[in-house]
Amino acid sequence: MGLLKPLTWDLWVTSACFFVFIGFVIWTLEHRTNEDFRGPRSHQVGTMFWFSFSTLVFAQKERIVSNLARIVVIIWLFVVLILTQSYTASLTSMLTVQQLNPTITDINELIKKGERVGYQYGSFVYEFLIKSMKFDESNLVKYESPEELDELFSKGGITAAFDEIPYMKIFLAKYCSKYTAVGPTYKFDGFGFVFPKGSPLVADVSRKVLSVTEGAKLLEFEKAWFGQTTSCPELTSSVSSNSIGLNSFWGLFLIAGVASFVALVACITTFLYENRNALINLNPPSSIWRKIKAMATRFDDKDLRSHTFRKSDQLPDKGIKAMDAVSASPATPTSLQVHQAF
Repeated sequence: MGLLKPLTWDLWVTSACFFVFIGFVIWTLEHRTNEDFRGPRSHQVGTMFWFSFSTLVFAQKERIVSNLARIVVIIWLFVVLILTQSYTASLTSMLTVQQLNPTITDINELIKKGERVGYQYGSFVYEFLIKSMKFDESNLVKYESPEELDELFSKGGITAAFDEIPYMKIFLAKYCSKYTAVGPTYKFDGFGFVFPKGSPLVADVSRKVLSVTEGAKLLEFEKAWFGQTTSCPELTSSVSSNSIGLNSFWGLFLIAGVASFVALVACITTFLYENRNALINLNPPSSIWRKIKAMATRFDDKDLRSHTFRKSDQLPDKGIKAMDAVSASPATPTSLQVHQAF
């Protein structure tokens, strides 16, 4: 169902309805004058749907002879072009994973360039940066809260920040769409418990500490304090907001719908006007349904006055006349010879 996400459900439904409607309009405009839209009922229905949906890939092979149908097709192809291009762009943006690429990943580069870095006030990280990492004390900037750290990054006060993993998880959970953590991770001696020599509690406490650190209990603590976030909510909402809705295309659908409706009304009006005598000559007692059925039967017939059928009918006639002339010419001398002999 991921392929449906680029468009909202109301746009999918509207597009499907318009494909069917445009197919019906083109069939109505071409049925009486175009052999490609004639034939058995099942063939006509299949041609109607095929022509409409094949415009998605511009693969329609049926020729269009009606000027009204040509106008409708041109407008509809423009709508389909915009719709398919928008779908492709939206799908591409959704399939492209939005990743945060840090500008600097090497600590030595930070030291070499003299970049300002942040640390949490009161943390042992301050001494680690000065004594172990050899940072210049003047390039260290303290912060006391995640909000203050975000402000330092936003205003360009620091390039990177160093802190303990639990505090960094809290910060990244709040600002996951703006920052990311990079390695390496440095390990330090943790907290310890001091007991008198020979204390019987040493073995019990050591077993309990190992059961917590090496078992699932530590993960439960982490989930309870930091939560379990598999994806960034802000990134997820931004991706979902990329779905294109009907409000982006209502203008194009309105133009296509009005043009198709006007062409359909013009075609039906012209047909009724040209066959007004047949409609008038029906028996007065005829019901409305009988008149509609009679007009539908007449509409199903070919319009022999159309230029498409006039061209096709002229070619066989010329061939027959030429054959008659050729076969008749030898008979003249024969009849004369018989007459003279007689």
